[in-house]
Formats: sequence, structure tokens, C-alpha cells
Amino acid sequence: MRLTREQRRLRDDGTPAQRKAMQILLALSHLSEAERLVPITSAHVSGASYKMIGDPGLEFLEDFARDARVTVPTTVNPLGTDLRQWRDLGIPAEFADKQERIARAYGSMGVRPSFTCTPYLVGARPGFGEHVAWAESNAVCFANSVLGARTNREGGPSALAAAIVGATPDYGLHKDEGRRPTVRVKVDIPRVDNAWGNDMFTNLADALELQSKFEAVPIPPNRRAPVPCSTSKTSPPRRGGPAPQACPPSRSPGAIWSRPRGPSRTGRSRT
Repeated sequence: MRLTREQRRLRDDGTPAQRKAMQILLALSHLSEAERLVPITSAHVSGASYKMIGDPGLEFLEDFARDARVTVPTTVNPLGTDLRQWRDLGIPAEFADKQERIARAYGSMGVRPSFTCTPYLVGARPGFGEHVAWAESNAVCFANSVLGARTNREGGPSALAAAIVGATPDYGLHKDEGRRPTVRVKVDIPRVDNAWGNDMFTNLADALELQSKFEAVPIPPNRRAPVPCSTSKTSPPRRGGPAPQACPPSRSPGAIWSRPRGPSRTGRSRT
């Protein structure tokens, strides 16, 4: 495992949270046979709802928050209740109190209080080829397939660890070979031009139709990055269009297509 001088410092002489973050990332590197940690430009963390993580998750976050600070811009998933209207919603006081403690822990670590599962709609837009560490399946799909960024489907702890260290294990969808599709799925959707300048996904109904067709295809578990190809000769969705509607079909692998962008100025193909 090749580590930079700073990564070795965090592992050996960092704060307790930094050392724990490195332990998490090194364990994932061992399991995935990653040879290094690749620097990231942003992170998105799941595991913010008390209903989902319970007391063990709350304890984990508060323990981290004692001396942990994120080193890259980091957003976080939704909470389990509205912190201002929990009484009106009939939420028990104990639940609301522990939910607020979770939000406070993330805030003390420098995590942006986005509380959304669609960070790409609130300004988190990594550029083409950028490495990020995102949890939340639809966000992972959007990052890989629409923006052309590179991220595996992180878990909450691994995304938080990557945010603290500023790097993530270099394997899977971070590497060129991990982004080469092995399955081609032909999808028949009528071509309809719309105001977005995008003829692939006209509205939510079209996106749901695509999802139902895509999920009906039996893709072997050892295959990766399936590519949908429309019979109406349509193109992948643009950055500003309704592309997020198309992301749920690939929530398990994290990518539908690796968004080919055609030849670069150097004449080399970019994927």
C-alpha cells in the first residue's frame, strides 16, 4: 500500500478520529486490493437519520466529532425529521433530541448542513474526471453517469473517513478499467424533443418507464457498468436537464454509463 507522507502522518500521529479514519480506509483498501488512496475534491455522507443509524451511529458520530474536521467540501443526507417542526409532525421528544445531536455532530466536523440526498442540486457538481467519495446511490449514479466524475458507492462511515483524510481507496469506478462497460442494454423509448434540449428523458413518466425496463434486464452479478442504448438514437442527458430522474435504475452498481465525451483536444477518447 503506497501512502503519501501526510497519509502516513495521519495514520501514525493524527488525532484519534484521523487515525480511525485511516484505519477504515486502509481496511477498505485491503479488501478491494487498492494500491493507494486517491485524492478527492468532495464527499457526500449518508447516515444522518436517527431512525437509520440509531444509538450506535449517534455514538460513532459524536466520538468522531470530538476532534475530526473534514478537509474537502462535504454534504450530508437528510435527517429523520424536521428539527424545527418535529412537534407538529408528532415526533417523540427523545427522537428529536437525538436527531439534533446527529446534526450538531456533523456541523462540528465542518459538514455542510445540506440534509439532502441530491447534493448535485444544491451546488455539489464535481467536474469531469474528478475523484470524489459519495454515498447515496442516486448521487453516485449522477456523479459517474451524468457529470463524468469518479466515485464508488461509499457507505456512510467510509465517505466520512474519506472526507476527513481527503482521499479514498483507488479501485472500482475510480479506475479506467472499472468504468469500461461489459453489458449493453437496448432501450426503446420514443424520441420527443423538449425545452431542455434533451430528447432522452422528457418527464418523470419517461424516466420511470426506463427504470422499469432497465430493472427487468437480468444482469449477471459479475458484470459492471451497463450501458443503455436507445433505439431512437437519443443522447445521454445534459447537466441541466431532468437527468436525476434517470439515476434510480442504477442504484446498485453506481453507474449506468461512464458518460463518453468524445475525443479531447489531444485527440484521445475520454470516458
